[in-house]
Amino acid sequence: MARTSYLARRDGRYFMQARFAVQCAPLIGKPLYRASLGTSDYRTARMRLLECLGWFHRMNDSADYPSLIEKNVAQLRAYLRDAWPISDERLFARRNYEELLKNLNRKAQAAGCEPDMIEPEFPKLLKMFVQQNVEADAYLREAERVREYERGRKAMQAAVQFGAVPDSFQRPSPTVAAPLIQPPSSTLSPTTPVLPASELKTDQLTKPSPLSTAEQNQAIGRRKSRPLRAASGERREGVARPEFPACGVGDFCEGFSQPFGRGFERDGSYRRSSREC
Repeated sequence: MARTSYLARRDGRYFMQARFAVQCAPLIGKPLYRASLGTSDYRTARMRLLECLGWFHRMNDSADYPSLIEKNVAQLRAYLRDAWPISDERLFARRNYEELLKNLNRKAQAAGCEPDMIEPEFPKLLKMFVQQNVEADAYLREAERVREYERGRKAMQAAVQFGAVPDSFQRPSPTVAAPLIQPPSSTLSPTTPVLPASELKTDQLTKPSPLSTAEQNQAIGRRKSRPLRAASGERREGVARPEFPACGVGDFCEGFSQPFGRGFERDGSYRRSSREC
C-alpha cells in the first residue's frame, strides 16, 4: 500500500518530512522540515499531516522576510477565526506552526528585519494565537478525562447488569450499632437509663484500678537481673547457691591475720627460711 507523500515512519512513529523551496530555505535556516506527528496510527498521522501542509505550502514560496511575514500574518488571522471547540488534528497543526513561527521570528530579528516594523499587528496576533492554543489544549485534556470517566462508568454498569460484580459489592454495608455500656454500680439507680457508649460522659465510665509496680512489670513481661520478691530470700530457679565451709567468724579472721595464711605460725620459721636461701 502506497503511503502519502511527506509522511515518514521511524520506530513505529510517524513524522512529517518536507523540503523547503530553494529561495525559502535560507530564510528558515534549514532545507528540510521534519516534525513528529505524535502518533503511531496511520489514519491519525495522515489527518495531522494534511492540517500541517496547509500553512507549509503557503509560506514555502516566499523569497524574502517581508513577504514571508505578510503571509504568516494572514495565516494567523485565519487561525484566530477558528470555531470553538478546536479538533485535535487542528490543534496539533497549530502547535507545530507556533513553534516554526517562533523560530522564524528569531531568525528575522537576527538578520536585522523586525517583524513588527513590517506588520505592526504581528506581535499581538502571535500572542493571541499562543493563548488560544493553551486554552484549547487544556479543554481537550479535560474532555478526554471526562470521556475516560464515562467509559468506565458505563463499563461498570454493564458489568453489574451482566452479573460480573459480586452481590457483596452491590449492597451497602450494614451499619454497626454502638455497644451499650452501663454506668458503675455506685451511680446506678432504678431510674438510671442504660445509654449507649456514644452518649455517656467521660466521668460515667468505669475507670480501672491502678496496678502496683510489681504487677505492672509482670503484666508487660519485664525482665530484671533479679526476680520479684528476691529480697525476701526466695531462690531463683536454675541458679545454685554458693556453699561456704562451716566455720566461725573468729576462725575466718584468724586465717587472714597470718602473713601466709593458716599453717604458718609466728615462730620465725619464715625468717630462717629466708636466711638459708
